Amino acid sequence: MRGGISGNLSDHALRCIMRNLDCPKYDNCLSNAAKSNVPDFDCGPCQHSRVKAPTDEIDITAYHLLLRAIFSPEQYAVYRGAKGTRKPRKRSAYMGLAHSAAM
Repeated sequence: MRGGISGNLSDHALRCIMRNLDCPKYDNCLSNAAKSNVPDFDCGPCQHSRVKAPTDEIDITAYHLLLRAIFSPEQYAVYRGAKGTRKPRKRSAYMGLAHSAAM
């Protein structure tokens, strides 16, 4: 027995569904299909089925630097030209009491 969204569709119907994820109108069409509860949403008969939205190349440098700062702060500090990373916080008497009370 098949389950999920495609549970009511035949194997033939599953093979014939065509969706153009790059279409500039895809989000609107998908929202309308979801509102209408259409289980076999298909872009095939649409006049925009072969249209592709222009895509911009993204610069992933900022993402890379963010991940480096999170997961390897020492290397990120070297990249930024810093001499070191954060200094460890000194443990105050208050923090020690709170920690020991939690145990």
